[in-house]
Amino acid sequence: MALRRTPDGAVLVVEDDGAGFDPAAGKRGVSGAGSTGLGPDIARRTAESAGGSLTVDRSPAGRTRATVVLTDA
Repeated sequence: MALRRTPDGAVLVVEDDGAGFDPAAGKRGVSGAGSTGLGPDIARRTAESAGGSLTVDRSPAGRTRATVVLTDA
């Protein structure tokens, strides 16, 4: 996990240590693990409501990486 300040706010990057999950699981109701898949959607909507964003992708090491961008209000 890394948190860094930017001129406009902050960026939080969380990368797992395991095989990760399909980045498509960031969509509401999509989960490959038997859960509801709501967690990533709630995080995305929370970030967007504050003027930021959430992206879920793969790191160069092949792990799942979630990046939350938050802007100063």
